Amino acid sequence: MIRTWIVGALSLALASLAGNLLAADSLAGKRPNIIFVLTDDQGYGDLSCHGNPVLKTPNIDRLHREGVRFTDFMVSPTCSPTRSALMTGRHEFRNGVTHTINERERLTLSATTLAQVLQSSGYATGIFGKWHLGDEPDHWPSRRGFDEMFIHGAGGIGQSYPGSCGDAPGNTYFSPAILHNGKFEKTNGYCTDVFFAQALKWIEATKGKQPFYAHISTNAPHGPLQVRPEDEARYADKVDDPNAAKFFGMIANIDDNVGKLLAKLNEWGIERDTLVIFMNDNGGTAGVKLYNAGMRAQKGTPFIGGIRASSFWRWPGTLKPADCDRLAANIDFFPTLAELAGAKLNADVQKQAEGRSLVSLLSNPKAEWSDRTLFTHVGRWPVGADRSKFKYATCSARNSRFQMVTASKGETKNWQLFDLKADPSEKTDIADKHPDVVKQLDAEYDRWWDSVQPQLVNENAVPPAENPFKTLFNQQFAAQSRLGTPARPAAENEANAATGKSARPTEKKAAAKKANPSLEKITDDPALPRVLLIGDSISMGYTLPVRKLLDGKANVHRIPVNGGPTTNGVKNLKAWLGDGKWDVIHFNWGLHDLKLIDGKHQVPIDEYEKNLRELVTQMKATNAKLIWCSTTPVPDGASIRNKDDGPKYNAVAKKIMDDLQVPIDDLYEFSLPQLDKIQLKENVHFSPAGSEVLARQVVKSIELQLPKK
Repeated sequence: MIRTWIVGALSLALASLAGNLLAADSLAGKRPNIIFVLTDDQGYGDLSCHGNPVLKTPNIDRLHREGVRFTDFMVSPTCSPTRSALMTGRHEFRNGVTHTINERERLTLSATTLAQVLQSSGYATGIFGKWHLGDEPDHWPSRRGFDEMFIHGAGGIGQSYPGSCGDAPGNTYFSPAILHNGKFEKTNGYCTDVFFAQALKWIEATKGKQPFYAHISTNAPHGPLQVRPEDEARYADKVDDPNAAKFFGMIANIDDNVGKLLAKLNEWGIERDTLVIFMNDNGGTAGVKLYNAGMRAQKGTPFIGGIRASSFWRWPGTLKPADCDRLAANIDFFPTLAELAGAKLNADVQKQAEGRSLVSLLSNPKAEWSDRTLFTHVGRWPVGADRSKFKYATCSARNSRFQMVTASKGETKNWQLFDLKADPSEKTDIADKHPDVVKQLDAEYDRWWDSVQPQLVNENAVPPAENPFKTLFNQQFAAQSRLGTPARPAAENEANAATGKSARPTEKKAAAKKANPSLEKITDDPALPRVLLIGDSISMGYTLPVRKLLDGKANVHRIPVNGGPTTNGVKNLKAWLGDGKWDVIHFNWGLHDLKLIDGKHQVPIDEYEKNLRELVTQMKATNAKLIWCSTTPVPDGASIRNKDDGPKYNAVAKKIMDDLQVPIDDLYEFSLPQLDKIQLKENVHFSPAGSEVLARQVVKSIELQLPKK
């Protein structure tokens, strides 16, 4: 009797396994159209289907209701890392991606992308919205497997950082200039609406000719929370936090566009031939204080609240709606779509993809799925830092039950352990109760960390002098101006605002040759002392008038780029100083350090103090007379900076200058009483006349330090 039962049970098990394999085989190579919607900084809890008590997302909820739902789906803690893992099937560090700026967001050119795999398998491929894996032309998606490219630059519309990471100058979420197949186009409308409309236009022209892959990656709801007023109004009276109202309004707009997309698929009769996938790229941001689905922490952390994402896969008539609780991740996206497309992966690409195909789980969400260990590291260590000192900073290792995590910032291990099955909110550290688990995960983490070190190829990348998007933008619209065609879009060019040049130049000369004449080299008069200006776009604005006022008195040089934050100075100061002798160095860092990125200062104030002290020490070694220039005020209404941070950073700088006996040119106090006359409205930059005013003050401070005749 027992033998009969065992044989029967074994037969049923084998039959079930065979059924799973047959179902998975039936999906492999089925070659659906694929539409992937990826939102930016929306958290797992920012959906009504996940229990949000305020936000309503009926169309995304429909994807959840009608699809396979991965309930334990891991991504990376920030933007570029998740995108690189999705595109390659491997951890972002193996792609050289350890940050979202500083050339460390660039996807290594040695990687094969998902778009290349699909393209080689006969798919039409298009990307619409955010790329954030390199803004230099050789890194553009059009060079990485996408037939159609319609993107903004950097990690967000309007963002710009020293080096290669930057969007078209002056862009906002409303009617942005978008790079479309190598040329900028001025769009009309809100960014999310623009991206979906362009994707639908391309899909309509492509459908029926060959299967397609449409990658729709919204910039919303990423800060600075520029939202359509009518969308903000939906939630203005439902939440106390005005930023949450804006954030929810941006998500509601995304949801509207998902509804339009689904309606079009039905109208065109291709809904049953099309797999629609929805994800968010990292943990939540502006909405987590209101609701975070019971999770701990948010974007930029290694806790579950920073790395858990929605993952809905809807394919009517093929995939049966169901929850799947198996541990899955962004690295599984690449092999899954490759298998669905019937792509033949060569040995190198098979080796590259360390993720697993989810096809068997799409067929049967309860299918056998062996346990695995996934690794998270926030990265973002300072430029040029010894990364071994950050091995145990904000990182984790987890399997299907346990997560071992540390939020420390140094070299010392400080592992905590959480049982995610019993304690999904990660409230109780049980490391002391399960030392064997900690030991095992710690050993796996050590092996992983060592294995990725040779692949961190961007750590010493040399940045270009100017953002490639900015250069191309200026080239294109300067050329159009010469030809008598409409010139640049109406949005103000940040560099032009800084230098006082009109956004629509009257002189017909190529702005591309030199985007800013203040950066041009000068020829020394050997009889005159040499002065070096170091600073950001504010100093670029007053460089030319300072040079004019000191004509015949000094050779006034400046560094050849926007100096950016102190981290950029630490990396480049030696090259900027060169081998020549300097008599006076007038310098500033601050506006870029206190800039807010994802709600955090680009360079925290304690790190700013350390960097600035190091920079001053290096400059004092030149025996030049030093002059510290305080950071100018942030006005009311300026984006990505807080008005109150300037005095705090200036106070730290003043302490350093007092300690090291460096005189101060206090442009902050000098300009503060006259800001309404000399500074642009809601903008840190100064008018042309304002830059002239600053220049006269700068010259006074320099003249005091020039060698006496």
